[in-house]
Amino acid sequence: GHVSLRSQVAVVAIADNITMYDSPISCTTARRFVAGSSAARYAGRNARFAVQGCWCGSELFFPMMMRLPGPQSFTCERGNFTNVTFKLRSARG
Repeated sequence: GHVSLRSQVAVVAIADNITMYDSPISCTTARRFVAGSSAARYAGRNARFAVQGCWCGSELFFPMMMRLPGPQSFTCERGNFTNVTFKLRSARG
């Protein structure tokens, strides 16, 4: 599935390829979690942040990767049982 991430009222990013590994949460809950994660503010840069008790992040290993178009991968983990991954792309194109 996919979900829109908003800043105030405008859609700023789209998250898709939402995947859960060994997770007891439903797809709907995962989409809601990603939508509220504020991951869009970290697009195009390395990130480490906490959301609802989960540690989330994304790493762009080389400076040139920060300028490449396309989706950016994020992972969120809580303990040993909740692992949600998704790809984030700009809503502008």
